[in-house]
Amino acid sequence: MRNPAAVLSEDEVTFLVSEARRLLGPRFSDLLAEGSVIFEDQIRWGSVKARCEQVRAERGIDIKAAALQSRIPQYRVVAIESGRLRELAPDLAWRYFDFLGIRAWVRQWIRRNAELATRARISGDHHAQRGGGRESSTA
Repeated sequence: MRNPAAVLSEDEVTFLVSEARRLLGPRFSDLLAEGSVIFEDQIRWGSVKARCEQVRAERGIDIKAAALQSRIPQYRVVAIESGRLRELAPDLAWRYFDFLGIRAWVRQWIRRNAELATRARISGDHHAQRGGGRESSTA
């Protein structure tokens, strides 16, 4: 089983999107086309969510505890982990990534997902290059 927090390649994302559409049929594709959620974004962001969940599990904390300890409102933590771009506050996202110690991992994710990271407003140099927080080398 592949690590769910692995940063997917372009080919892997394309394959997963096409397989989901094939398996779920044309009605699913129509729903995706009409909806406000971009399915490809959810596949790409899934590794961010999985990485956050892994670190929280290693620490034995849930979303509520992570929000309290990081001093970030719980609804913002949920937005970060779920990839809700409209609710995602970039400065809080980077603060949360620092709290989890995954800044280096997120920078790697951004390199593979530049367009989505730009739309999420987390790709700016002032965010990605800033120091601080401990970095986790596991992915």
